[in-house]
Amino acid sequence: MNYYEKRNLFTYATKELSQDAFLMWLFNSYDDEEVAPVAYALLRKFCRDFGEDDEILSLETRAQWCRIDISVCFETNKGKKYALFIEDKVDSGEHNQLEEYNKYIKKSEEEGNEVRKIYYKPGYLYPDEIERVEKAEWEHYDIHQIYALLEPYEKTCKNSIVRQYIEHILARKKALSTTEKPQKDDNQLDHLAWFAFYKNTVIPHLEREFGKRGAVFGAWHVGQYSYVCLPVHHKNEEHIPYLEIRSRDCADGKFSALILCYGMNEAYIPKQEVLIERIKNSELFESKNLHHYKNGRKIFPKQIGSTKEGLLKAGNTEEFIAVAKMCVREFLDLMKAWD
Repeated sequence: MNYYEKRNLFTYATKELSQDAFLMWLFNSYDDEEVAPVAYALLRKFCRDFGEDDEILSLETRAQWCRIDISVCFETNKGKKYALFIEDKVDSGEHNQLEEYNKYIKKSEEEGNEVRKIYYKPGYLYPDEIERVEKAEWEHYDIHQIYALLEPYEKTCKNSIVRQYIEHILARKKALSTTEKPQKDDNQLDHLAWFAFYKNTVIPHLEREFGKRGAVFGAWHVGQYSYVCLPVHHKNEEHIPYLEIRSRDCADGKFSALILCYGMNEAYIPKQEVLIERIKNSELFESKNLHHYKNGRKIFPKQIGSTKEGLLKAGNTEEFIAVAKMCVREFLDLMKAWD
């Protein structure tokens, strides 16, 4: 852990509830001369007709009103009343909750408030996530937009908590700009760096070589188990065996990849058995410790293959891309008999 990470509050306050608390504290500090410039900057950006000459007379925040993360109600010296609603994310995504929130927010509009709805995520917004947010008519802010709002105050703000939050946002932005292979997989910044490395460097290389064969690639952060995965399907279909390269299996120069079967239809069991036999004959992958039965009933083994233990290593970007290509090539060959 470097000096920045040791001294920054948000290295330890990593959950969405912590970010909720910070934003609520920030808005409630609109009358603190050290904090006010940042609070006003965000409120003016989120509430676009809250003008430069307008001042806040009163402000109230609420957490989890109708399950919405943050509600901010304030009145200005111009007689305007605003109701700002913020759905706050860190690394998770939108789960179709915004449409439901709109039903409750409509009441605030009927009460004469100027309503603004903000989806706030200092991370990467997936295309389907953006589509859902925009369909619900919420405005979205990702890591780059959030940092652009805060960057003018990085050097000038005298409040240490605000400065640390801005430093934290900058660190996340830098991590999401990563193009070289990370060496560790220990914390949120590492996970962001792995995600960016997959998206910015590895996937473009794989798409150029294997995209014409129909292979489909993706990357996402798995919050429950704290790693980043790069799944590979041999065609554009989800519920078939797929290759997965996990960040936690590739730190410190190691490299491992898995062949997994989640969400498959039971009709595919015979095909899966043929694939397992093919994996057993592979020079790169092995298939062992499979679980075919549960409570006396035949089931899909969830993991049917993995690269042979200790066979592959990848200490740098070039080595990682080379062994990733090797694994994808072998996986696609193994899947030839699937269709």
